[in-house]
Amino acid sequence: MLKFDIHNRFTGAVQFTAKIDCPADAPRWRKLGLAVQWAIKARADLVEADLADANLVNADLVGANLARANLTRANLVNADLVEADLANANLAYANLVGANLARANLTRALCEFGALRGSRPIIQIGPIGSENALLSARHTDTGCHVRRGVSPGRWMTLTPQLRTRTATPLMAASTER
Repeated sequence: MLKFDIHNRFTGAVQFTAKIDCPADAPRWRKLGLAVQWAIKARADLVEADLADANLVNADLVGANLARANLTRANLVNADLVEADLANANLAYANLVGANLARANLTRALCEFGALRGSRPIIQIGPIGSENALLSARHTDTGCHVRRGVSPGRWMTLTPQLRTRTATPLMAASTER
């Protein structure tokens, strides 16, 4: 068994030490993912944890308290985050394809476009077509960002614009990376 420290994202202090079954020379992202799964089972405190780059593919994170945690670039493909607390968490560039976010608290969570807005700020629809692609949308304070596909790629931003004769908002599209 290997001991692996998880640090607080703000203070850098060791938040907990996980005991994981992993080779010492394994990549950090693998160790981090195993440590998070160990922490969930051990009911360790993950609030404000620095979990950037963690590999959490297919992880069972039901009800996990990840409030204010740093999940930047975390791989959360098909992770089960039902009723997880992600309030004020940093999800910038996290891969959420297929993640189950039912009843998850995403209040003031951040993504690469800004703060998520609304009670259901992330929507995923799919599979679409022969490629089994997903349509992903994120509603943030900077607009609605939409992407088709399963890998990181171009996002299209929809921003409200007003018609000149009425006050009915329209959506104008622009692309960004």
